[in-house]
Amino acid sequence: ENRNSLNLYDDFAYDFTVPISQWLSHDTSRRHLLSTTALTPSSHAIPKPDSSTTHCFMIDAGSGGSRLHIFEFEERRFTTTQELSDVTTTSKWTSRLKPGLATFDAVEDDELEDKLAEYLRPLIDFAREVLDDKKDRWFKYPIYLKATGGMRTLSHSSRQRIMDAIRSLFRDASYQPFQFLQDEQVRTISGEEEAIYGW
Repeated sequence: ENRNSLNLYDDFAYDFTVPISQWLSHDTSRRHLLSTTALTPSSHAIPKPDSSTTHCFMIDAGSGGSRLHIFEFEERRFTTTQELSDVTTTSKWTSRLKPGLATFDAVEDDELEDKLAEYLRPLIDFAREVLDDKKDRWFKYPIYLKATGGMRTLSHSSRQRIMDAIRSLFRDASYQPFQFLQDEQVRTISGEEEAIYGW
């Protein structure tokens, strides 16, 4: 794996490989690379969603990197008779980047939110691109971030610092336009909870 450049590859998903040193360095000469290179058009067309469906997003923030999944399902109107619609996705509605969130523990407080904003922006932009035809409904689509192993290795205060910075970003509709109503949508999950999801 080439760790010296930002790459977009994979037959099934967009993969943004960013060297850790770029995030932790005070050298600003490479900071523009993510926004200008990460969304370079791929030879693989992104399938567009059905116009009648609704969506939600999950950012799986693992130890090696973060991956955004876009889910699709028929709009749910809860009644005593209606069955719940199936939740579906496609591998081409997945975007991922490196390194993992725990890397940001080394970033100073006064830079943390800006660094995280730059790091997560390709995932947010990818969601915008896939759902470009549904801009008028973006505010209805909830976004979640669940961090796992890498973040669990940090102290509680370190985890809280990073999670609080991401929550602050997600409250800003100019940064991400999707539904973020409560802090619970961004958190580090336990190993037991992760195992249940895997099962």
